[in-house]
Amino acid sequence: MITLRATGKSLGLDPHVTLIDPNKKREASDDDSGGHGNSLIKNHALKRSGQYTVAVGLAESKEGDVEISPEKAPPKVRSRRS
Repeated sequence: MITLRATGKSLGLDPHVTLIDPNKKREASDDDSGGHGNSLIKNHALKRSGQYTVAVGLAESKEGDVEISPEKAPPKVRSRRS
């Protein structure tokens, strides 16, 4: 599972993020779930193995800095009783 955040670092930026799978198909996307116009794809389970692409765009015709923060979720651990 992964989490992707796209945060506008310049005033008034509204980034959107798209996760593209190894077959060049859009697997997930988001525009404003990160609050304050920022994007968040949270705890997404990847459907395929291979190389993914992250595409970031802006809702307006503005320029500025966007920070992309990928996070790999820790694996779920099952406890076993002895």
